Amino acid sequence: PVATLAQGPRRASTGVCRTPPLGVVASQWAWPWTEGSRSARAPGARAAGMLTALCVEFLLVVVRWAVHCAAAPVATHGGNPACWSGGFTHAFCCGAAKGPGGDEGCWDGSFHTYKTCCLGTGGEAEADFEGLLRQGDTGDASVLPRLLQMLSEPVNCLPIEDAPREIHCTGTPRGLQAAEWTSFFGAHAKSRYMRSEWPVEVDPMSLLRRCCAGEDEEEVIREMEADCGLGVSALLFSTVTALERRQGPRAARQQLSKAMASRSRHWGLQAFDCHWSQQVNHAGFQHYKWFLKEDGALTFPCESNVRVYIDEDVSHSALREKPLWCATRGLCFTEVWIHQYLRRSACRVNDPAEADFIYLPVYAACYGMDNPELEHATALELMYGRALSSLAPGGGAAAKSTQLLLVLTCEKWKMKGWEEALRHRSVVAAVEARPLQTHEGSPPPPPQQHASAGAASADEGRRPQLGGHTVHCKDCFRFGRDVVVPSAVLPVDAARLKAFNRAQEDRQLLACFHGEHAKTKTRDDVAQGYREVNETVRLAVLKHFEDKPETSVGGPHMGYSFFMGNSHFCLIPKGRGFWTVRLYEAFYSGCIPVLLSDSYALPFQTWLDWSKFSLKWPMERVGDGLYERLKMLVAEQSDVVEALHAGVREAACWFDYHAPESGSCSPYLGLMRELAARTDRGDSKVGVDSSGPKLQRYWF
Repeated sequence: PVATLAQGPRRASTGVCRTPPLGVVASQWAWPWTEGSRSARAPGARAAGMLTALCVEFLLVVVRWAVHCAAAPVATHGGNPACWSGGFTHAFCCGAAKGPGGDEGCWDGSFHTYKTCCLGTGGEAEADFEGLLRQGDTGDASVLPRLLQMLSEPVNCLPIEDAPREIHCTGTPRGLQAAEWTSFFGAHAKSRYMRSEWPVEVDPMSLLRRCCAGEDEEEVIREMEADCGLGVSALLFSTVTALERRQGPRAARQQLSKAMASRSRHWGLQAFDCHWSQQVNHAGFQHYKWFLKEDGALTFPCESNVRVYIDEDVSHSALREKPLWCATRGLCFTEVWIHQYLRRSACRVNDPAEADFIYLPVYAACYGMDNPELEHATALELMYGRALSSLAPGGGAAAKSTQLLLVLTCEKWKMKGWEEALRHRSVVAAVEARPLQTHEGSPPPPPQQHASAGAASADEGRRPQLGGHTVHCKDCFRFGRDVVVPSAVLPVDAARLKAFNRAQEDRQLLACFHGEHAKTKTRDDVAQGYREVNETVRLAVLKHFEDKPETSVGGPHMGYSFFMGNSHFCLIPKGRGFWTVRLYEAFYSGCIPVLLSDSYALPFQTWLDWSKFSLKWPMERVGDGLYERLKMLVAEQSDVVEALHAGVREAACWFDYHAPESGSCSPYLGLMRELAARTDRGDSKVGVDSSGPKLQRYWF
């Protein structure tokens, strides 16, 4: 279906390129919240009324973010007019030759379906936003595509004749045209309330190259600022990461300086410019300044007295290049945030002789250094040699007690050769205490036996053998020496989750889970990744919760943030590793985590009481009994649920990587507290249990 879309409607488009409907964009660019181009599992597929109610509720919350307008949709050519853009037409999707269900490649399974697009009118009787919401409340799901279209359109708070000239954004001869500004702001607006990728036709770098790549760049930008001042600022901010990736940190800093200067020139327009205040997703820019500032220009607090020296020798600089880009790749980017904090931490020292730890910054997950390219393999060898030399007598380190610090933040510890070279003198800060190891060339181990439809837990005293050549390593992580750290969440995801975080009394769902699994249709390699570790607990969650009342359970979904913020409990099943980033997303959404991952080693658990803000349930017992227990808690023990919600709110700051300036509560301070406990100047209140916590301990 993706190929059909790419070769059909996209090529057939004529005139100005318009942003496709959200579901069409999903199918073309494989956004994270869809399962392929269709059959995204709507949580209410079992009950159309429930789906409509939740989706309309979702949009009601979204409208608080975006000032809406009632601009008429494009020409319909039949069916629901809000469905036909980006080359998708009624004839292409609904023609008789396509069969009774239309062209399957046109549907995303949630908002864009044969019923809503081919048979629905989109609420022609109701032309305004509130009217469409009322119509949706009656059970008419055909209004949903038009509602989303309205929310993504540009908004003028003032009539254009009364607005300052610099916020008209009507286009300039040598700069962006009005339609390009419309699409650019629309893409920004969508990213504020759903996970999205930029449509290719409004990619910020492509827009910038089209308008401002010549020798007259500065002149063209000034002309554009006279028409769309803060829009230019947003465009410049939006290209900083791409420039870092393509041209390096110097180009990124220069672009950031241009963006900040442009914003300063038009600062007084913020109150009038609804593009800037209502549509631009500022969460994506807030960390640029401290990531790109030179050393010494910014200092973050450090409550402990631990001292850290950072080995950033130029000989291995390739191991830590492009932090902005690496901080957005995949799910394992926590390594970047910790490095950027430590560079500016008050605990940093400039002399290794004064250090308790010598930190070796490596973006191992970003560059796949478990199988490094030649440049990275060479840099690793140089870094290992320097580190060992510094620890040798007379090598510069303070004493035999000086330790190396490595940060490994994925379910696989992706740094080739580090164990042989450095393990005996290193402390590892990791998100996963049972990292995956792949043994190539050896016979596959026998599959692990399962006690039920859920995933059976591994005995603590042996190395579990999980299908294929991949196993969970039992003794890689050394309790009492190594440190478990929380996983970072993308800033735009965190902001979205916070925005949908509802008060306890307003939450309508009992529990939710939306994510990939071993039978996902998104990508074959994703499904294979779960199958190779014999992961079945997610399948058990789908089996036992998907049809239950007051739950939202299924594959990736565009309403993910809303469902979490509207649920009392967020189910946190094991993924490829025992670790999963979904645990930390729950704290931004105010949702009580229900851990379904037996050997998940939790961060800071020697001094954070996880039973006060989470529940833990055995993987092998995932079933109807878990649902009934959660339902009973809400119905009969509201005081317990209230206390758990309060505990989530209180503990959330320990998992928020986006507030490094906090001097009292942050994951950075948690890490430094744990490191200090591993020196002779450690906090006596922080216990270090060399035997490790009992991972298979449950609380409910």
